[in-house]
Amino acid sequence: MGFKHIYTLNRTDSKAIAAADHLGENVSAIRYQELPEMVNRVDAMATLPPAKRQS
Repeated sequence: MGFKHIYTLNRTDSKAIAAADHLGENVSAIRYQELPEMVNRVDAMATLPPAKRQS
């Protein structure tokens, strides 16, 4: 079992692209505006809270 493809999304497109590039071959970025459409196309979705900035 596994994922055939993984999508990254961030409010900042460049951060989503950087994450996808870092994660590898079967990962691609989607634009924040594409989220409503993608919800109906994926089998699973995970969300993360914002990271806390260190002082």
